[in-house]
Amino acid sequence: MMNKSHEQSYAELRQLVEEHQTRLKAPPMILEAGGGSITRIPVRSDARVTVVDISEIQLSKNNYAHEKILADLHEVQLPSRRFDIAICWDVLEHLRDPAVVLLKLLDCVKVGGLVVIAAPNQNSLTGLITKYTPHWFHVAVYRFVFGNKSAGKPGHGPFPTVMNKDMEPDALISLARANGARIVYIQLYEAARRRVLKEKHSRLLGTAFDACLWLLNTVFQEKHRFALSDFFLVLQPFNPGSPE
Repeated sequence: MMNKSHEQSYAELRQLVEEHQTRLKAPPMILEAGGGSITRIPVRSDARVTVVDISEIQLSKNNYAHEKILADLHEVQLPSRRFDIAICWDVLEHLRDPAVVLLKLLDCVKVGGLVVIAAPNQNSLTGLITKYTPHWFHVAVYRFVFGNKSAGKPGHGPFPTVMNKDMEPDALISLARANGARIVYIQLYEAARRRVLKEKHSRLLGTAFDACLWLLNTVFQEKHRFALSDFFLVLQPFNPGSPE
């Protein structure tokens, strides 16, 4: 798996999802799991979008969903094989049991449909910082480094993170394969946070972050491992027992 930029990775992901939608004769049925108020992947104009979110404030801001469900993804009952595409974007890191939610997504998507996941890589430097620092620290960074004065207020990120080990890419892939799904796309990449930090917010903190990356990569002899902050994963449900 080659290291690619966020722009390259996102372009490939978007093309994959768009091509899948063009093959559908009926209006696409889209589920956004933890979708909140914004969408990340363009969908066909005739698509029917269902959004599930635990935040009433986020759902109230959503102006494109045809159906809004206020619920915890761990507990919500989703109809089996209803959706053509399920999107779970920057959500798994907040879940206490991402494996349970992934199984729900694989079940609610039609055989041959797509489950699209975007999430942070907890084995990167930013992932390790997020995992092992308290929530108040995350809020402080958003407010005082990135200048987001609403950070931490009701309905505004950053939201508390769990970073359960079951959301690691290898764990998700193993679970998917064990439940009759194939891997359509997997790509780890470095998000733009480090560049944005240096160019727009704090050159000093950006340089310190670069130094930490260099040290970790040198000690563990990994050229890119700790910089690959995020990943995209696309799964396709097959019939139980089907080979990948």
